[in-house]
Amino acid sequence: MRSAFPGSLGQDEKTYVEYGFARFLDADTNAVAVDEPLVLLAATHWIDKNYRTSYKLFAKQIQIHTPFTNGFENYIAFCLNLAFTQKQRLDKVFTFCGTPPCWSSQEAELVSVFRTHDGIEISPVRLSVDCGPSLTLGVNAKTTAETISWLSHDSPAPICFPHPSMGPDLVFVVRLKDGSTLWVVVQAKYSSGKNGTLSRPFLRRAMRSVTPSKFFIDKDGNPFAHATEPELVSKTLASFTDLPHRRRDVGTYSLLRVVASFPAQPGLKRCIEEDPDDQGHPIATLNMDLLKELTKKLSPVNFLDGLEKATSGPTAAKRSRKNSGLRTVPKKRLKI
Repeated sequence: MRSAFPGSLGQDEKTYVEYGFARFLDADTNAVAVDEPLVLLAATHWIDKNYRTSYKLFAKQIQIHTPFTNGFENYIAFCLNLAFTQKQRLDKVFTFCGTPPCWSSQEAELVSVFRTHDGIEISPVRLSVDCGPSLTLGVNAKTTAETISWLSHDSPAPICFPHPSMGPDLVFVVRLKDGSTLWVVVQAKYSSGKNGTLSRPFLRRAMRSVTPSKFFIDKDGNPFAHATEPELVSKTLASFTDLPHRRRDVGTYSLLRVVASFPAQPGLKRCIEEDPDDQGHPIATLNMDLLKELTKKLSPVNFLDGLEKATSGPTAAKRSRKNSGLRTVPKKRLKI
């Protein structure tokens, strides 16, 4: 009535109300909220247009590793979307150990598999490098229930960062040119390795983490949270068999296992005789040379090449971990 604001409001809150962006939540006008749909839509549109490109954000955060996020996993997820947006051949994106399967020569695309009232819908994913932060590429499943929900196609997000105790860091589905589908599970290792190659212990753990028979099983063979969730392992594996149009020649669960490491090379062949999988699931490594090619003209230009050179060469061994850009920080995911 008197155009006077209560003293408990901040200057920004007063401005929001004055311009009609916010409203009072209580009769005493002590709290405000910005929840008008048109205001939120306009704000989202502005952020998408004025925010720096997503690629630059993920590149700058590639070494950030906290209990809440993993920069390398995020970067790999973004680049995989970039690769499959252009419908790359599967054997160009991944380097198979041994003779590549016949189906790997087909072009593939990243898809969203989402359950609707009319059944399960499969849609191609097309997110550009200029997309803003309002678009969702992945779901961070903090609980086992959220992981099972995504595996059961209850979310339209195409990529899942599953519960840490499951094993893999990323899970998604690709559709081949012939219309068949398969799961892809990825273990991402940001490591300088030893002499430019991922250490054998790291590699063995990575291979184990993407093997279906080891999902939600710890290194001692004990199921995760068996006392409170006795059916967790069986539910997880059953979800993989519920994929529409899944290929039957990609192992028991129609699943491709992938190890992605950088700047160290995986050196997968060194441990292939120790492969824990006995259900016919092929294993491959992520082709980082392809990612270099796809991203070399994006800002920051030639980012991966520069990062690789900074952690290799004759003087690399003399650098401290701080100067080389590799930081020792707690790992958010329980490696099993």
